[in-house]
Amino acid sequence: MTILYSCKDDDKAQILSSVEVNIKIDDNYNFISLENTTIRITNIQSGEADSTKLIDGTKALFTDLIPGDYQVQAYRHLTDDEKESLYGDKSTNIYIASTQNIKAGAIQDIRIYLTLKPNVEFLPTQTLTVNNFIYTYMDYAYFWHKEMPEINYRTQRDPEAYFYSLLKNPDDKWSFITDDIDALIAYFDGVSKSKGYSVQPYYLRQGSNQVIIYVEYVYRNSPASEAGLQRGDMIHKINGETVTDQNYQRLLNNDNMVLTLGYLDDSGNIISLSPEVEINAVENLQHHPIIASSIHEIEGSTIGYLAYSSFTASYDTALVNTFSDFKAAGVNELILDLRYNGGGRVSSAVLLAGLIAPKSSVGEVFIEEVWNENLKDYNTNLRIPNQSMNLDLSRVYILTTSGTASASEMMIYGLAPHMEVIQIGTQTHGKYYGSIMIQDIDQSTNQRRHSWAMQPIVMRAQNVTNDINYQQGLPPNHTLRDNIYNAQLGEIEEHFLSNAISLITSGTFGALAPELKKASIDYIKIENFKETSTPFHGTMITELP
Repeated sequence: MTILYSCKDDDKAQILSSVEVNIKIDDNYNFISLENTTIRITNIQSGEADSTKLIDGTKALFTDLIPGDYQVQAYRHLTDDEKESLYGDKSTNIYIASTQNIKAGAIQDIRIYLTLKPNVEFLPTQTLTVNNFIYTYMDYAYFWHKEMPEINYRTQRDPEAYFYSLLKNPDDKWSFITDDIDALIAYFDGVSKSKGYSVQPYYLRQGSNQVIIYVEYVYRNSPASEAGLQRGDMIHKINGETVTDQNYQRLLNNDNMVLTLGYLDDSGNIISLSPEVEINAVENLQHHPIIASSIHEIEGSTIGYLAYSSFTASYDTALVNTFSDFKAAGVNELILDLRYNGGGRVSSAVLLAGLIAPKSSVGEVFIEEVWNENLKDYNTNLRIPNQSMNLDLSRVYILTTSGTASASEMMIYGLAPHMEVIQIGTQTHGKYYGSIMIQDIDQSTNQRRHSWAMQPIVMRAQNVTNDINYQQGLPPNHTLRDNIYNAQLGEIEEHFLSNAISLITSGTFGALAPELKKASIDYIKIENFKETSTPFHGTMITELP
């Protein structure tokens, strides 16, 4: 390139220089070829420019440059095939480029290095792999796949955020994704890092930000049980900090805690108890879902009680054994406590239905599964199985709260067409959709491509009469607030159990004793705590038939 220099003083020598431009591709994108890269140099003062195509090699040379300020630019437009493979859109104007300003002078020739970078951000290969996995299976299996927004997965940096952007709002509050599939599998088998208890926080009083936390139940053989915690224990300090609505989640998430317990005096003031209780989370804790069971002989009735915290298939044998004890004792009334049950495996719910329902209903439809049109061949009727430990009951009493969700609710609306279901408590959560765990398997090697897994909603569960209002939870036949922690689960004095027994024996709730009125917690319950604190709360897990 030669740019003529007009000099008014003929005595001044014309000084020319050269620029050697060395090119490379950004290390993150070194799979892009340098072929057909264009190098352009422009005199900033005059605007005169020259360019050359970099056909082979990695550099270009410009000579006979007059002194001055120059802009050197290297760029190459991507081919359609490159656009498709990297970005998924052949029509998008994508190029790689780099620009640098230099001064050309008389002292020496100039050598500069330019690194080509994309004008759009190409994603790392692993991110693209995960995003493609999300898009492929969501587009095919997601129950509301036709209503997913059109978002190019090749542009999404965060796979988790991309997944949640595809969900149908506000209907779908339950689909989720994780980058730790092994932990998810363990959780569904009842194994996770835990301290081994369930708690519920309340505001101490109206207008206060102080929070008190009540223990709802404790898992067997857990740090909580070994520390002596039990239902009704009230926590008001953790690691020396008074619990408030600003810190309760952080404090409860600590793996190692020192709990200060207490009680409320007649004036509603907290009286601390000693000694303090130390409790530490352990890895791989087994969460046995049968948290209490008991049998009560009252006024000619043999009443079985079962508190069941999750539908966990690995404990199905323990569930059958509990009903074996019920059957051997001649249980003819059943109270099924699902207050703290957020769901689980459909197969375990079907099993439980076979243990409870009248024998005449064996083989009848318990639940109908409805999948999207891509998977309509999976539409199926789940029937009440024949179980040798079946109690052949004509009615069942089911205890509920707003935390009763998914497979727990299935027990109510699935059994209702076949027997009398008396629901005691408050309205349930309102989730009637099932999900499956999807992982990304390379069919050629039968190995996972990555550690991500997703649990999208893939089917709706309905009973044989299809009389469910899918917009709300199931309302109780008898309303009772779960705000009295006066006894352990399964003990006849426990507030819910005693009222259910009263319904069985007399047809009405018993009068609330003065001491129970005094023990009731009239403070404001912190709502949605289970949804934010309990992983995968409300999950209904199904399998491909």
